[in-house]
Amino acid sequence: MHRRARVVISLGIFCLLAASSVQSRDYPEKPVRIIVPTSPGTTSDLLIRAMAPEMSRAIGQPLVIESRPGANQVIAYEYIARQAPADGYTVGIINVDGMAMLPVVTKDVRIDVFKELPSVIGLAEGRYVLRSPAGAPWKTFGEMVAYVKANPGKVNYGSSAPQVRFPILVLVRELGLDMLYVPYGGGAKYLQALIAGEIHLGITGEAAMAGAGDRVRGLAVTGEQRSAAYREVPTFTELRFPQIKGPGYSLNVRAGTPADATEKIFAAASRTLQRPEVQAALAKLPLEVLNESAEVTQRKLLEAGRFYAEFAKAADIKPE
Repeated sequence: MHRRARVVISLGIFCLLAASSVQSRDYPEKPVRIIVPTSPGTTSDLLIRAMAPEMSRAIGQPLVIESRPGANQVIAYEYIARQAPADGYTVGIINVDGMAMLPVVTKDVRIDVFKELPSVIGLAEGRYVLRSPAGAPWKTFGEMVAYVKANPGKVNYGSSAPQVRFPILVLVRELGLDMLYVPYGGGAKYLQALIAGEIHLGITGEAAMAGAGDRVRGLAVTGEQRSAAYREVPTFTELRFPQIKGPGYSLNVRAGTPADATEKIFAAASRTLQRPEVQAALAKLPLEVLNESAEVTQRKLLEAGRFYAEFAKAADIKPE
């Protein structure tokens, strides 16, 4: 009797494992949701929409793009990490630096973003530009630094999010600058203030000032090489600030997602990023294609997290 029970149990376990294997091999059997932690029209949203048609064909199922903005992107991250099943059918498009600095700038984050939202693939990277109004009393980065040092407390800078404040904080600390900080609740007001000269310095995305013409001036830009759009503007690396980088974007999933699912997501996204029409669409955002492995992207996330944590401690920055 006991022997028969053991046989039945063994057969039952075998059937469950077999069913699981079949289900795993059949991924994906339904549409895959891509969670965007920002509003429609933002870079993250436009990036995944540019990839969606080809990636849908590559993975064999529709991609359903769903925006879940709010709370400095925490709402989306917590949803993916704690509420959505770890089955590969819910994927987040992540701003790598934004997520890496989250524990430093945001109170009561209830997830470990480094462990609970592992990377699948590094998609692309944008550029940040340090800008000033055209009427500022300097034309170059070096002239700006000299002016600020000669006029402590008289120059201000602004930002609309931690991602665009931290690069200037690095400059403030490393160069010993004394500047006033002006926070802005929205990106539009922040950009308008920079154009109007209400603030003297600010970090923006490369394309954010496309309509500003000669009303703003670029002083420094992220990236290993100079931007084709700002050939006369030195990179932060040239200026000896290689730690200031542009915004990177990746696809991440809930921890525990089956390897075969993440492998298929990676393969579909990687194939998509190699398509000339997709590369052309991303170049217009403008973004540079990375197409990096999960290991490389996860390492970048962890390195960024360590940098922001150490910098925040040294600069006495507290979560808000």
